[in-house]
Amino acid sequence: MHSFISRYCLIFCLLIFSGCLQAEIRTVDSAVVSTELLDTVGALKVISSSSAGVPGNASSGDMHITPDGHYAAFCSNSTNLTSDAVTSGGHAFLKDLRSGSIRIIDFNSSGVLSNGTANCQQVGISDDGNSVMWVGNPTNFGTGTAVSEVFVKNIATGVITIASTDVNGVSATTNSFNSQISADGRYVFFISSATNLLAGLNGSIQVFRKDLSTASIIAVNVDSAGTLLGNTWCFDASIDGLSVIFEKPSNVPDISLLHNIISTTTTTFTTSSTGVTANGDSTPACNIHTLHNGNNLAFTSLATNLDGGNGAIGHVFVKNMISGQVQMVDKSAAGVVANATSLYYAYSVSRDGTKVLFNSNATNLVTGVSGTQIYLKNLVDNSIIPVSTNSSGIIQNFGSTSYDQPMIFMMSDRYVSFSSTASNLDPSVTTTANVQLYLKRLQ
Repeated sequence: MHSFISRYCLIFCLLIFSGCLQAEIRTVDSAVVSTELLDTVGALKVISSSSAGVPGNASSGDMHITPDGHYAAFCSNSTNLTSDAVTSGGHAFLKDLRSGSIRIIDFNSSGVLSNGTANCQQVGISDDGNSVMWVGNPTNFGTGTAVSEVFVKNIATGVITIASTDVNGVSATTNSFNSQISADGRYVFFISSATNLLAGLNGSIQVFRKDLSTASIIAVNVDSAGTLLGNTWCFDASIDGLSVIFEKPSNVPDISLLHNIISTTTTTFTTSSTGVTANGDSTPACNIHTLHNGNNLAFTSLATNLDGGNGAIGHVFVKNMISGQVQMVDKSAAGVVANATSLYYAYSVSRDGTKVLFNSNATNLVTGVSGTQIYLKNLVDNSIIPVSTNSSGIIQNFGSTSYDQPMIFMMSDRYVSFSSTASNLDPSVTTTANVQLYLKRLQ
């Protein structure tokens, strides 16, 4: 009898545990479903809006979003996104895409709002959303000299760090800009012509990497011997902050280099699949800064010796540094080369390197699609679709301004973001006067 009761109790407990486990699984599944930012595939919404969903009353730009789609950081000249009495010169905003809440970031530790003429020139955000970086020129905090500086704010503590400084914390004496922050928030990259950040600088524009954990700073636009190459405007850092690609504009034609900060080696990556250097000007993204994975490197080129390039117009290419393969991105699914320029600097590679967002004026990439549009190209199956469409699939009615704005992949590439001046993408936007930022669900 005791044995029977014991077995009965064991079975009963197992049944109870199983039911609890199933309930827990259902709870977890429900939580996963609830993280969808948009209800249906193809749906789209405005990110540059207030918590009530009212679009910004001025242009917004330079949006960056965490990979999980939770937080978006961006610059905006809008005065209606929060209840704060904002000043002119624009500000840096942080938006929770799940709750819709939005806040201004460029308050100092005393709660004083930036008063510069350009308070938000670029932004960036760490993968966890806790470190938000922006470039601004306030006179009421930082050095107070109206020189553009790179700031990083710890959202949890409110502490602001100036990243554009030498190892002793002395700020750069000239403007710092085109900044970028690594995924873990440790490294900040920026360009500056300041001569006080390192010894031996000559006033030409250099790309710097600041380590926020050690305060050390190095120049990364260098050759394998460590020689500064100088006057570099366009660069893109890796996700981990351990490598950087940059242009070498003094070369004829312009080429782009990959510098591995750990091994200190620098190599030309704007080459054909057989290793021949591109015979036309080739450059990486400039001001876009969407972080590359170190293996799949994108660039634009006028070369005729790459995959289908004809030298007449610029095309977007992706170089796989492991296989050496080079693929032209702006081709139709059938392999037809774009018949108009794919805008310089306007592209973004997914973190796994299999997809590319790019902006093109071509009329032959997708049947029936014309005008300046944003496209998604799958490098594995060569499929291509327009992304700059509304929820009904209608393409935007006014040229996108994404030539100098980031286009972001997130949530395992099921969502993307982009900017546009179109008036037919969302019912709440009825003017083409302002740049708005959009989120779109693809899968």
